[in-house]
Amino acid sequence: MNIKENIYKLSPIWFQDILISVYGWKLYRMRYKGIYSQELERLKLRNISNIEKQKEIQNKMFMDFLAYTIKYSPFYKEFYKDVDLSQIKSVDDIHLLPILDKQ
Repeated sequence: MNIKENIYKLSPIWFQDILISVYGWKLYRMRYKGIYSQELERLKLRNISNIEKQKEIQNKMFMDFLAYTIKYSPFYKEFYKDVDLSQIKSVDDIHLLPILDKQ
């Protein structure tokens, strides 16, 4: 057991509650600072009046992500080996991809 675990286990319940809250706050800050907040601001400021332009952006991002997964992930390269990826042109074609389950 490390020293942090010892301190936690030997502390009174009210202090354990404080430690857990501080740890949760630390995790929240790690998860939602930096690029997350920048991307959130960018999304809030975008112009959504042109739905066709937004669909183009969505399709490009989807296709880029799909290409990235196949290029850099041995798992997805193998998982999609039986799929004709040339048929996938947009998000609307996502149903052509196999469903990945937990097993």
